[in-house]
Amino acid sequence: MSGRKAPSRWLRAVERGAPDGFRVDRRDWIWTSSEAGVQVFSAEGHRLGLIPTPQTGSNCCFGPGEARLFITAQQSPHAIDPVGG
Repeated sequence: MSGRKAPSRWLRAVERGAPDGFRVDRRDWIWTSSEAGVQVFSAEGHRLGLIPTPQTGSNCCFGPGEARLFITAQQSPHAIDPVGG
């Protein structure tokens, strides 16, 4: 590794709250937790969808093969099976 950081850039604001934890899938879609739930964006920053959660999410990660998305929230964990994942 050269030790140089890639230049940062603004991509997209989330619907409600601040983005917290996020993951990028094999399609380069960005899955980020927020007050509204898990928001999904394309690599270009286009909003693809929102997965509402009963509590504000704090982090998310994929299980094996990206078949399940795990979400930590204020009081309990959640898991969903994303369509087309």
